[in-house]
Amino acid sequence: MRSTKDAIEKIFTAICYKTEAWILEGDLKGFFDNIKTEAITTNQTIKDDKEIVETVNNLVKSGAITVNNELIETNIGTPQGGVISPLLANIAFTGMETMVEQWAWDNRNRTKWT
Repeated sequence: MRSTKDAIEKIFTAICYKTEAWILEGDLKGFFDNIKTEAITTNQTIKDDKEIVETVNNLVKSGAITVNNELIETNIGTPQGGVISPLLANIAFTGMETMVEQWAWDNRNRTKWT
């Protein structure tokens, strides 16, 4: 339930009040095509729910149909244009956020934060 406007407001507030915060922005080419299923299914939030893990695995392996009605097998990635894909991406990104926070903590004396 967040929007681009919410992100801009949060960035503005962090800059104005000089709170300790970091901002990542990027364009990950081919992200949805190449996301590793394990990045989703091993996440703390869902890893113990066997039904969700099985559903995610089934979605990834469900394949795709071309305009010529040919089935293409898929073993990685998330359904293109699927309503579930942004949620799966957010789950996978949780691990990346943790990794970046750990990197920032480990390098806090080597990097000057402004």
